[in-house]
Formats: sequence, structure tokens, C-alpha cells
Amino acid sequence: MSKRFGAAIIAVSGFCLLATSVPAQPTKAVAKCESSTGSTLSKFVGSKGKCFEKCITNEFNGKIPPGSCTQPSPSDAATMACISKTTTKSAATIDKACATAGANPACYTGGFATGSGWVATVEGAVDSALPGTFCGSPSAAFLN
Repeated sequence: MSKRFGAAIIAVSGFCLLATSVPAQPTKAVAKCESSTGSTLSKFVGSKGKCFEKCITNEFNGKIPPGSCTQPSPSDAATMACISKTTTKSAATIDKACATAGANPACYTGGFATGSGWVATVEGAVDSALPGTFCGSPSAAFLN
């Protein structure tokens, strides 16, 4: 799962490189912001995947009704809470390192000026890949 999302994170994280014509040496605070953004988004991808993995497992084991884990908006309350927690935590971590510290690079504009903007962008990539990641086995070969 991480290989699929790795390309999306690299593409999103490389936004600043494409948005600026001449890369300048970032200040220590800006470099920390950029580093924190990349590592937080990587962790977010894994955490959101784990939320769905647990949901799918519970669905398969009959602990929750079939169809409770439909991506990107599951009806299972525990999964929704898990996703909400990881989304909020990731956005707050990015904001703490960047916006709150006054360390946003010049290219972090528009939707990229806040942690929630970054998380929403990466979340779109995650959501589009989830159906293929957690698809059923047509032959039931991989079922317990």
C-alpha cells in the first residue's frame, strides 16, 4: 500500500520545487516546516490505511455489517472516528511546525497554507487508491 501512496506524497511535497523558479536556501524554520510536512503526510497515509484495514477486518469477521467500510466515507462509527482523529492530528502537526511558527515557505499558498489543506490533498490520493487496495478476492483464494 505504501508504494502507491509514496508517489502521491512525493508529488505533493515537491510542489514548492515546481512553484519557485530559483530555489533559495531555506531558513532553519522553513526547512523544519517542509520536513515536518513530508513526514506527517507519510504517517497520515499509513494511519488512514490502518483505519480502513481494521474496518475491513471487522467487516470480514462479521463484527460490523457488510458495506460499513465503503470508501471514502465509511458508515462504521469507529472507522469514522479513527479517520477524523488522524486527519485532525496530522493537520495540527503541520500547522504547529509551519503556520503557527510563521515558517510557511513562500510557495505554501492557497490550499497549501494550512495543515488541513495539505492533508485534504493527500487524502484525495489515498481515497482514490483505497478501493483497489481493499478489493475482494474473486476466487475466495485469499479468504480465511
